[in-house]
Amino acid sequence: MTTPNQPRLVLKGHDEIYLIDLNKVLYFLADDHYAHVYYTTGYHSMVPWGLSKIEDCLQEMGADASFMMRLSRKYIINVNRLQRVSTVKEAIVLLDDIGNVVTLHVSKAALRENLEVLSGR
Repeated sequence: MTTPNQPRLVLKGHDEIYLIDLNKVLYFLADDHYAHVYYTTGYHSMVPWGLSKIEDCLQEMGADASFMMRLSRKYIINVNRLQRVSTVKEAIVLLDDIGNVVTLHVSKAALRENLEVLSGR
């Protein structure tokens, strides 16, 4: 069961169902036709879907998943966990549940293209 405060991404395969609590996702990382899911708790797993499929599912969820943002070909990030954006260093910094930082390297072009969205405008 999903409530507005706890959006859950449901990915269905042939013999498996992946239930992903989006509030606990720090980011998704592309890995060919798969994706790694990194959680705010430090846990990470792999799902047998690429970022395009995940992005499509997130778009179908509408407002419930509006805080998840595609950032370049490599990442979908949880903008609620965003702490810093640096076009000079080509990086973004996300915070996990206990205050640890995770730095993701993103091209200047991708950051500049999404700067207004990343800044909350």
